Amino acid sequence: MVVYHSAVLAYLTPPQRISFAETVKSLEVVWLSNEGPRVLPNLPAPAHQGAPFVLTRDGQHTLAVCDSHGTRIQWLSDPTP
Repeated sequence: MVVYHSAVLAYLTPPQRISFAETVKSLEVVWLSNEGPRVLPNLPAPAHQGAPFVLTRDGQHTLAVCDSHGTRIQWLSDPTP
């Protein structure tokens, strides 16, 4: 099962974001998020011009830089561990 969201967590308060991240990490799912680089705490986000969002897996592995809904995506050749 996959949990996916894009440009949603910024509408929550920081404590709600942390609670969401803790909850989804406790589930047996793959978590894909496409959010601004500072929306989730401790999110490894590469410095990149022109793509304001990062696609991450399980809140810790940065896979790509994107626009707000993944229309434009640039996969990273060496994802951040």
